[in-house]
Amino acid sequence: MQLKQEMNLLVKGPGETLKDITRATDLRDQLLSAGYEVREVEVVLSVLNGLPENYALIRTVLEQKQDLRLCSSRSRICACSSTVLIIA
Repeated sequence: MQLKQEMNLLVKGPGETLKDITRATDLRDQLLSAGYEVREVEVVLSVLNGLPENYALIRTVLEQKQDLRLCSSRSRICACSSTVLIIA
């Protein structure tokens, strides 16, 4: 359960987005190995919930999607991350 809590409490800082997405994926893999069922959408929502406020637009867009997939969400978040870092 500690792994599940850690995944749900991921908080991203500037420049940490890809590292934290990778960490969330690793936590999911560990949970699956321990016999817990963790849906891909749970990982995506955990990542989205931990994004800083300047990611509000991409968070809203992705949360509205019917079929949240980690791979496509990661690509969009990383693309947004480059833009956010340039603006900030």
